[in-house]
Amino acid sequence: MKLVATSPSWLLAIGLLAACTSQSMGGNPGSGGAGGQGGTHSGGVSGSGGGSSGGAAGDGGASGGAQTGGSGGSGGSGGGPAPEGSDFVLCFPQGAMAPLSGPLLAATPSGSVLVLGSSAPPDLLPESPGVPFLLELSTSGEALRSFAFADAPGPEVMTVAEDGTVFVAGQAGPGTVGGEAIPSVESGYYLAKLSPAFDVMAVAAIERPSVQVNALHVDAEGDLIVGTAEADFEAGSMKPAVTKFSGETLEEDWTELFEHEIMPALIYGMTTLPDGRIVAAGLYSRTLTVGSFVLEKAVEGQDDDFAYAGWVAWLAPDDGEPLLAETFGGAVSDSVSDLELTTLGTLRLLTLHSGGSLPLFGTTVDLGESPAAVVDVDVSGALEQAFPFGETGKATTEMALGSEGQTYIAGRYGNPVDEVTTRGAELRRIEADGTVGPIQSFSTGYGVDEMVVDSAAGVWISGGWETPFEWNGQTHEPISPIVDEPCRFVLRTASF
Repeated sequence: MKLVATSPSWLLAIGLLAACTSQSMGGNPGSGGAGGQGGTHSGGVSGSGGGSSGGAAGDGGASGGAQTGGSGGSGGSGGGPAPEGSDFVLCFPQGAMAPLSGPLLAATPSGSVLVLGSSAPPDLLPESPGVPFLLELSTSGEALRSFAFADAPGPEVMTVAEDGTVFVAGQAGPGTVGGEAIPSVESGYYLAKLSPAFDVMAVAAIERPSVQVNALHVDAEGDLIVGTAEADFEAGSMKPAVTKFSGETLEEDWTELFEHEIMPALIYGMTTLPDGRIVAAGLYSRTLTVGSFVLEKAVEGQDDDFAYAGWVAWLAPDDGEPLLAETFGGAVSDSVSDLELTTLGTLRLLTLHSGGSLPLFGTTVDLGESPAAVVDVDVSGALEQAFPFGETGKATTEMALGSEGQTYIAGRYGNPVDEVTTRGAELRRIEADGTVGPIQSFSTGYGVDEMVVDSAAGVWISGGWETPFEWNGQTHEPISPIVDEPCRFVLRTASF
């Protein structure tokens, strides 16, 4: 496994990754590409960065393109101090990723962001192009280090602990991770633990029949919580499960399996509360039994297995015993798409709905025609507040929290079966008081698959990318560094 050293030329936001080609709309030395041509250098990203100086022509010629980003490097917004880091867009080859999905993202405590993809660009890993990879990027787009999963199945889920330790999970199979063999199991998944410097610390394989890993989370003690869905294709059933592993050895501590008769039943989000309780949430399609709690969806949808309901469960940290479980909706389609823990210790949920009035955690909420809501739940599982938002025909998938109480929401606009030029990624902000703030759209052809906020308040999103889009006065085109592999974008905005 190759660890690529960092050098000043690895400023990915401005070129040598050969990640995508962007054409400046301005073309002057202060806001365009090298030599004021607003174009490219060595096939790199030109004018897709956002340095505080607006980008010098000389800098662009040396590193593959000039940085731009509008006034004061803020992506075009004036007033107030310039944000830290840069605006940039990167293209990573699709590889084995699903056509609609983008690279996985995870923010680190040091302020960087990790990118986990399935096909390494040749300039990133010259000895292992096209293999699954892990990359650490600074807020200016500089590559700090990378790691190749050349001999292992590509990881599908990732999380980062408070000390910077990285945990990944993927489908079990023969191979090694950093020279550590993946133990052989007939069916299941593997876990790998990497240090902040990407040294492999532990590898384990967990035998489970027909399992998919949906979520990873590290608790305050450093132990790993894994959310999975176990399928029985003969019976046609799917059962969510939560498992706790030692953060040191990856040895299994306990597993709590929920009962469910059909498919699907999934975990879409997971966290731990300040008192150590584990919270998992998602959707189900028939009766879901969580310990002694039997969850039933709305009567109107109980005869329809394609009408989904949302669920949230609170588990004891020591043994996984279900302490509380609640459900909502199910007449048409409802779910929990994501969840986060606020700085005040409140559980914040991103919930999806079909509009109308709906009982949510003990309180009836009038959603109107809004297809989504940001919902705060207190430590007892009671509703504190709910902010419906959104427009019919748009999909909402991801949520991240800002340091000043903002909630960032990402998803897709446009009908997924319509012409690709009519759809794309969308990012919006909801203020701490529930006011719906600005909305920014990117005509990438696909929605947002991942989103994180770094410690400098930069918002990162990723997803599929098929069509050119305008941003910061430039045209960004999906030109892949590997022929025949479409682009998956990673975008950072410093001032949204």
